[in-house]
Amino acid sequence: ESMCDLGLTAVSSSEVLDIMFQDFQEQYEELRKHMREKQARELINKQKERKKFEQSLSKSDLKEQAIQSAMSWNSQLNRSRSEGRRCHLDLQTWTIQYPRSRGSKMTRPTPRPGNYPVALIPGQYADFYKRYTAQELRYWPVNTVLYGPLQPNERHSTGGSDGSQSESEDSSSSDDSSDSSSEGEGTCEEEEKGCKACGSKRGGEALVQCSQCGHNSSTATVWA
Repeated sequence: ESMCDLGLTAVSSSEVLDIMFQDFQEQYEELRKHMREKQARELINKQKERKKFEQSLSKSDLKEQAIQSAMSWNSQLNRSRSEGRRCHLDLQTWTIQYPRSRGSKMTRPTPRPGNYPVALIPGQYADFYKRYTAQELRYWPVNTVLYGPLQPNERHSTGGSDGSQSESEDSSSSDDSSDSSSEGEGTCEEEEKGCKACGSKRGGEALVQCSQCGHNSSTATVWA
Protein backbone atom coordinates (compact mmCIF):
# COMPACT_ATOMS: atom_id res chain seq x y z
CA GLU A 1 0.00 0.00 0.00
CA SER A 2 2.86 2.40 0.75
CA MET A 3 4.38 1.66 -2.67
CA CYS A 4 1.02 2.35 -4.31
CA ASP A 5 0.77 5.62 -2.38
CA LEU A 6 4.20 6.64 -3.70
CA GLY A 7 3.11 5.82 -7.25
CA LEU A 8 5.35 2.73 -7.64
CA THR A 9 4.29 -0.41 -9.51
CA ALA A 10 5.93 -3.87 -9.46
CA VAL A 11 7.23 -4.96 -12.86
CA SER A 12 8.81 -8.33 -13.75
CA SER A 13 12.43 -8.52 -14.91
CA SER A 14 11.45 -9.64 -18.41
CA GLU A 15 9.24 -6.57 -18.82
CA VAL A 16 12.09 -4.34 -17.60
CA LEU A 17 14.42 -5.84 -20.20
CA ASP A 18 11.83 -5.27 -22.91
CA ILE A 19 11.46 -1.62 -21.88
CA MET A 20 15.24 -1.14 -21.82
CA PHE A 21 15.59 -2.78 -25.26
CA GLN A 22 12.96 -0.47 -26.74
CA ASP A 23 13.84 2.85 -25.04
CA PHE A 24 17.41 2.52 -23.74
CA GLN A 25 19.39 0.38 -26.17
CA GLU A 26 22.87 1.52 -25.02
CA GLN A 27 22.13 0.72 -21.38
CA TYR A 28 20.61 -2.59 -22.49
CA GLU A 29 23.81 -3.57 -24.34
CA GLU A 30 25.93 -2.67 -21.30
CA LEU A 31 23.68 -4.79 -19.08
CA ARG A 32 23.93 -7.73 -21.45
CA LYS A 33 27.72 -7.45 -21.53
CA HIS A 34 27.89 -7.33 -17.74
CA MET A 35 25.66 -10.42 -17.45
CA ARG A 36 27.80 -12.37 -19.94
CA GLU A 37 30.97 -11.51 -18.04
CA LYS A 38 29.34 -12.54 -14.78
CA GLN A 39 28.32 -15.93 -16.19
CA ALA A 40 31.83 -16.48 -17.57
CA ARG A 41 33.38 -15.71 -14.17
CA GLU A 42 30.99 -18.11 -12.45
CA LEU A 43 31.88 -20.91 -14.89
CA ILE A 44 35.60 -20.30 -14.38
CA ASN A 45 35.20 -20.41 -10.61
CA LYS A 46 33.19 -23.64 -10.80
CA GLN A 47 35.85 -25.29 -12.97
CA LYS A 48 38.59 -24.26 -10.53
CA GLU A 49 36.65 -25.69 -7.59
CA ARG A 50 36.03 -28.92 -9.49
CA LYS A 51 39.72 -29.33 -10.31
CA LYS A 52 40.65 -28.78 -6.67
CA PHE A 53 38.09 -31.36 -5.59
CA GLU A 54 39.33 -33.92 -8.13
CA GLN A 55 42.92 -33.40 -7.06
CA SER A 56 42.06 -33.83 -3.39
CA LEU A 57 40.25 -37.14 -4.02
CA SER A 58 42.04 -40.23 -5.30
CA LYS A 59 40.61 -42.94 -7.55
CA SER A 60 40.12 -45.33 -4.65
CA ASP A 61 38.04 -42.75 -2.81
CA LEU A 62 35.89 -42.17 -5.87
CA LYS A 63 35.39 -45.92 -6.24
CA GLU A 64 34.42 -46.24 -2.59
CA GLN A 65 31.93 -43.40 -2.91
CA ALA A 66 30.37 -45.01 -5.99
CA ILE A 67 30.02 -48.34 -4.17
CA GLN A 68 28.45 -46.70 -1.14
CA SER A 69 25.97 -44.76 -3.26
CA ALA A 70 25.00 -47.94 -5.16
CA MET A 71 24.55 -49.85 -1.90
CA SER A 72 22.35 -47.15 -0.41
CA TRP A 73 20.23 -46.98 -3.57
CA ASN A 74 19.79 -50.77 -3.70
CA SER A 75 18.84 -50.95 -0.02
CA GLN A 76 16.29 -48.18 -0.50
CA LEU A 77 14.84 -49.95 -3.56
CA ASN A 78 14.57 -53.30 -1.76
CA ARG A 79 12.96 -51.64 1.25
CA SER A 80 10.36 -49.96 -0.94
CA ARG A 81 9.67 -53.25 -2.78
CA SER A 82 9.17 -55.22 0.43
CA GLU A 83 7.11 -52.60 2.26
CA GLY A 84 5.25 -50.53 -0.33
CA ARG A 85 5.32 -52.47 -3.60
CA ARG A 86 4.43 -56.11 -2.98
CA CYS A 87 3.60 -56.76 -6.66
CA HIS A 88 4.31 -55.16 -10.03
CA LEU A 89 2.69 -54.96 -13.46
CA ASP A 90 4.40 -56.47 -16.50
CA LEU A 91 3.89 -53.97 -19.30
CA GLN A 92 4.55 -56.53 -22.05
CA THR A 93 1.93 -59.08 -20.99
CA TRP A 94 -0.23 -56.83 -18.77
CA THR A 95 -0.16 -59.34 -15.94
CA ILE A 96 0.36 -58.59 -12.26
CA GLN A 97 3.38 -60.46 -10.89
CA TYR A 98 3.12 -61.50 -7.24
CA PRO A 99 6.06 -62.69 -5.09
CA ARG A 100 6.61 -66.40 -4.81
CA SER A 101 5.40 -67.98 -1.58
CA ARG A 102 8.08 -68.80 0.96
CA GLY A 103 6.56 -72.13 1.98
CA SER A 104 8.23 -75.46 1.36
CA LYS A 105 7.44 -77.00 -2.01
CA MET A 106 7.44 -80.61 -3.10
CA THR A 107 10.04 -81.20 -5.79
CA ARG A 108 9.88 -84.10 -8.19
CA PRO A 109 13.10 -85.74 -9.36
CA THR A 110 13.55 -84.90 -13.02
CA PRO A 111 16.44 -86.00 -15.22
CA ARG A 112 18.78 -83.40 -16.59
CA PRO A 113 18.03 -82.66 -20.28
CA GLY A 114 20.78 -83.37 -22.78
CA ASN A 115 21.76 -81.73 -26.05
CA TYR A 116 18.69 -83.09 -27.90
CA PRO A 117 15.81 -82.90 -25.41
CA VAL A 118 12.86 -82.53 -27.82
CA ALA A 119 12.16 -83.98 -31.27
CA LEU A 120 10.94 -81.06 -33.38
CA ILE A 121 9.99 -83.22 -36.37
CA PRO A 122 8.85 -86.87 -36.48
CA GLY A 123 11.78 -89.26 -36.46
CA GLN A 124 14.31 -86.76 -35.12
CA TYR A 125 16.83 -88.00 -32.56
CA ALA A 126 16.08 -87.11 -28.94
CA ASP A 127 17.98 -88.28 -25.86
CA PHE A 128 15.50 -87.12 -23.21
CA TYR A 129 13.97 -90.00 -21.24
CA LYS A 130 12.86 -90.89 -17.74
CA ARG A 131 13.62 -94.05 -15.81
CA TYR A 132 10.60 -95.76 -14.21
CA THR A 133 10.82 -98.25 -11.38
CA ALA A 134 9.37 -101.74 -11.64
CA GLN A 135 6.46 -100.75 -9.42
CA GLU A 136 5.66 -97.68 -11.54
CA LEU A 137 5.74 -99.70 -14.75
CA ARG A 138 2.99 -101.97 -13.41
CA TYR A 139 0.60 -99.00 -13.39
CA TRP A 140 1.41 -97.49 -16.80
CA PRO A 141 0.63 -100.07 -19.56
CA VAL A 142 -3.06 -99.58 -20.21
CA ASN A 143 -3.65 -102.95 -21.91
CA THR A 144 -1.43 -105.03 -19.63
CA VAL A 145 -1.74 -103.16 -16.33
CA LEU A 146 -1.03 -105.28 -13.25
CA TYR A 147 -1.96 -102.89 -10.43
CA GLY A 148 -5.15 -100.93 -9.94
CA PRO A 149 -5.40 -97.13 -10.11
CA LEU A 150 -3.63 -95.12 -7.44
CA GLN A 151 -5.67 -93.54 -4.70
CA PRO A 152 -5.30 -89.76 -4.12
CA ASN A 153 -3.41 -90.29 -0.85
CA GLU A 154 -1.07 -92.84 -2.45
CA ARG A 155 0.10 -90.65 -5.32
CA HIS A 156 2.25 -88.38 -3.15
CA SER A 157 3.73 -91.20 -1.07
CA THR A 158 7.12 -92.68 -1.85
CA GLY A 159 5.59 -96.11 -2.43
CA GLY A 160 6.37 -99.46 -0.84
CA SER A 161 8.40 -102.38 -2.12
CA ASP A 162 7.19 -105.11 -4.44
CA GLY A 163 7.13 -107.53 -1.50
CA SER A 164 4.68 -105.37 0.42
CA GLN A 165 2.51 -105.12 -2.69
CA SER A 166 2.53 -108.90 -3.13
CA GLU A 167 1.70 -109.33 0.57
CA SER A 168 -1.22 -106.94 0.20
CA GLU A 169 -2.37 -108.94 -2.84
CA ASP A 170 -2.14 -112.19 -0.86
CA SER A 171 -4.07 -110.68 2.03
CA SER A 172 -6.72 -109.34 -0.32
CA SER A 173 -7.02 -112.75 -2.04
CA SER A 174 -7.32 -114.51 1.34
CA ASP A 175 -9.99 -112.00 2.40
CA ASP A 176 -11.87 -112.61 -0.83
CA SER A 177 -11.68 -116.39 -0.34
CA SER A 178 -12.87 -116.10 3.28
CA ASP A 179 -15.75 -113.88 2.17
CA SER A 180 -16.73 -116.33 -0.54
CA SER A 181 -16.55 -119.28 1.88
CA SER A 182 -18.68 -117.44 4.44
CA GLU A 183 -21.20 -116.61 1.74
CA GLY A 184 -21.27 -120.27 0.68
CA GLU A 185 -21.89 -121.43 4.26
CA GLY A 186 -24.67 -118.89 4.61
CA THR A 187 -26.40 -120.17 1.48
CA CYS A 188 -26.06 -123.77 2.66
CA GLU A 189 -27.61 -122.88 5.99
CA GLU A 190 -30.44 -121.10 4.22
CA GLU A 191 -31.01 -124.15 2.03
CA GLU A 192 -31.10 -126.50 5.06
CA LYS A 193 -33.72 -124.36 6.82
CA GLY A 194 -37.26 -125.65 6.69
CA CYS A 195 -40.64 -125.30 8.36
CA LYS A 196 -40.41 -125.52 12.14
CA ALA A 197 -43.97 -126.81 12.53
CA CYS A 198 -44.22 -129.56 9.92
CA GLY A 199 -40.51 -130.05 9.18
CA SER A 200 -40.96 -129.87 5.41
CA LYS A 201 -38.12 -128.53 3.22
CA ARG A 202 -39.63 -127.11 0.08
CA GLY A 203 -37.17 -125.26 -2.06
CA GLY A 204 -39.69 -123.34 -4.16
CA GLU A 205 -41.97 -122.36 -1.26
CA ALA A 206 -41.35 -119.12 0.60
CA LEU A 207 -40.94 -119.30 4.38
CA VAL A 208 -42.26 -116.81 6.93
CA GLN A 209 -39.92 -115.89 9.78
CA CYS A 210 -41.24 -114.89 13.20
CA SER A 211 -40.03 -111.54 14.44
CA GLN A 212 -39.96 -112.69 18.12
CA CYS A 213 -38.47 -116.19 18.13
CA GLY A 214 -36.89 -116.22 14.64
CA HIS A 215 -38.40 -119.61 13.62
CA ASN A 216 -39.36 -120.26 10.01
CA SER A 217 -42.77 -121.56 9.00
CA SER A 218 -44.37 -122.35 5.69
CA THR A 219 -47.32 -120.33 4.44
CA ALA A 220 -49.60 -123.39 4.54
CA THR A 221 -48.88 -123.95 8.24
CA VAL A 222 -49.42 -120.29 9.10
CA TRP A 223 -52.77 -120.05 7.33
CA ALA A 224 -53.91 -123.40 8.74
